[in-house]
Amino acid sequence: GCADARMILIDLKGGRSARPLLKAGVAEHVVTEISEARLLLHMLVAEAKARAKYAYVDEEEQLLASPDLPALFTLIDEVHGLTSTANGDAECARLLALAASLGAGLEIYEWIYTQHGSLEESVRTEQTRANLPVRIVYRVAEARHGSYAIPEYNKLDASKLEEKGTCYIKDGPKALPEQVRAPHMP
Repeated sequence: GCADARMILIDLKGGRSARPLLKAGVAEHVVTEISEARLLLHMLVAEAKARAKYAYVDEEEQLLASPDLPALFTLIDEVHGLTSTANGDAECARLLALAASLGAGLEIYEWIYTQHGSLEESVRTEQTRANLPVRIVYRVAEARHGSYAIPEYNKLDASKLEEKGTCYIKDGPKALPEQVRAPHMP
């Protein structure tokens, strides 16, 4: 792992996708139960509030990660099962929204992944969606499906991406999306 970062994965499908991260020493813990996820999200909100007390020391607007105050990354594999309107947990959706809105300037980050339905349904709250600045869309069945991740989908048809690992990435609300090739992990 990295001395100034900690990574936790929420994988309600049993943790299979976490095996490579655990083996590589990147992720430190895998949450596989909704009750554990709720507890983790409560802890992230509490940590964000605690860090906020020190965020503006010495005129600095943002805390910087260090071994004493590591950046916290929460990766949520298939967020639909955690926060969706159809079968997710309302408390987890609320806590994720709060953690996302409080955490960015405090070195607390949420990375969410979904392949199910629209971003609006899977992520549930606009508060969460607004605080996910990096958007990545891999190949989708129809061009309009890319609109959930990248609003410029009508110009960038992700249904035509053919090479494995190729995607469109948008790093921030004002950035223009770019086509890149990520490593393919079967």
